[in-house]
Amino acid sequence: MSQPVHNFLITFATGEGTRSVEDLGTDVLAAMETFRDREQEVLGTDVGVVLLNADSLETVKATHSSYFDGARDLLRDL
Repeated sequence: MSQPVHNFLITFATGEGTRSVEDLGTDVLAAMETFRDREQEVLGTDVGVVLLNADSLETVKATHSSYFDGARDLLRDL
C-alpha cells in the first residue's frame, strides 16, 4: 500500500537556506491556500516560499536538496 502524499511548505531566505518546513498534510486545496497566504506575507522581501508534495520529508530533502543547508555547504566546498 502506498503512503499518502503530503504537502510541504518550505520558506527560505535567498542565499541563507531554509528557514522553515511545514507539513501541511494531505489536503491539496488547503495547502494551496496556505501557500498563497504565505506568498502574500513575504511579498517584497528576500524570503521565498515553495509548496512541494511527496510521501515524506526525507523524499523532499533528497529531491530538492538545494533548499536545505547541507546542500548549500556542500556546494560552497566545491
